[in-house]
Amino acid sequence: MPDCSESARGLPASRLFRWLTGLLLVLGGFFDPLTAQAQVVDDTTKTLYGAKTTFVIREADVLREKHEGRMVDTTLVGMQQARNWYHDSTFQQDLGNGGTASRRLLWEPNTQLGARLGRNVFDKYMRNSATIPYYDTRSPYTFFRFVQGGTGEQVFELSYSRSIKRNANVGFAYERFSSNKIFTDVGAEGLTRHSGVLFFVRYQTTDDRYHLLFNVNTARHEAIEQGGIVPQPEDISDDNRIVTENLFEYDDERVWLTQARNRDDRDRIHLAQTYRLLGKGLTAFHVMDISRQTNRYNDDQIPRGTTEPLYYPRTRLSPNVTNDRATFEQAENSVGVLGATKLVEYRLYGRHRLARLSTSSRIEETVAEDNVPIRTYNQIFLGAMRPSATAYLG
Repeated sequence: MPDCSESARGLPASRLFRWLTGLLLVLGGFFDPLTAQAQVVDDTTKTLYGAKTTFVIREADVLREKHEGRMVDTTLVGMQQARNWYHDSTFQQDLGNGGTASRRLLWEPNTQLGARLGRNVFDKYMRNSATIPYYDTRSPYTFFRFVQGGTGEQVFELSYSRSIKRNANVGFAYERFSSNKIFTDVGAEGLTRHSGVLFFVRYQTTDDRYHLLFNVNTARHEAIEQGGIVPQPEDISDDNRIVTENLFEYDDERVWLTQARNRDDRDRIHLAQTYRLLGKGLTAFHVMDISRQTNRYNDDQIPRGTTEPLYYPRTRLSPNVTNDRATFEQAENSVGVLGATKLVEYRLYGRHRLARLSTSSRIEETVAEDNVPIRTYNQIFLGAMRPSATAYLG
């Protein structure tokens, strides 16, 4: 019986393997590795792509003639700071859960000209189209973040960007925030829910004279309003004071509102472009901003006693339900010239704003909404700015 370790020709398998290996080595010497069609990229011993090949560019930099960008920040700081997970990192006071209404604790000057809606308790969770990051990347860049907190609090963010040759970069981003109720088992478990989608494009000409930044930003935010805990008779002391220690039963507590809901929907198209006329000393620019914000508040079960409402100070249109809606739309264009050199930096511009505010409220459960007259705004501003001073004429 023949030996199973031999090939069909009777040559041992180990000797055949050594012979083939030597033949390949000899043949390999006749090929120039520089002209070979298949090459191995040396990405194991050299770092070709990383933080130093990905740069962040913002609109404020482009409007100051700074197009180089900044390297991606890879430091990990403030991990324990809850406010760092949202778009407004200032000190904020909210209702204790992620996604609830908030307000600033630090004073801030008004940086927006003209009439505004003023419903900004959810600004903390919204992207600002004028401050989003654009990228200049040698390789595709992906950002991912997921945070899981107590009571169902979650933060999820994902963005992807890649360059098209050297002159353009496109990308998109998706985000979602949410949290659950921490007390009362009445109604659904969810307390807040937020989702947002962003698409952005950056383009520049080969001679670096023209720059364009464009993005489409949309967000949907929903928050269940509970109105706080209703003290029960056992929570009231003999001297008619509320015993706060008794208000921590969580699922066993009762709340004022069980059907109230607050929604804030925002859509925005933003464009910024510059064209260098005479070097860095004279550049024309144009900024366009088209936005729509809709805020809706409805409560289908207003808590009432025998005659008076128990939670709301008073009811005007309906004793049982409330349904308020406000939509603010605006189109804003700014055109001017700017310059940034080692000696001087300036900006001269004119701004035109068209705005429209429509509001409505439901009178009764079965009666159509009572529409308040629509308000329109047509505003023109002239502005001048240098590093140490800003002036506006409206």
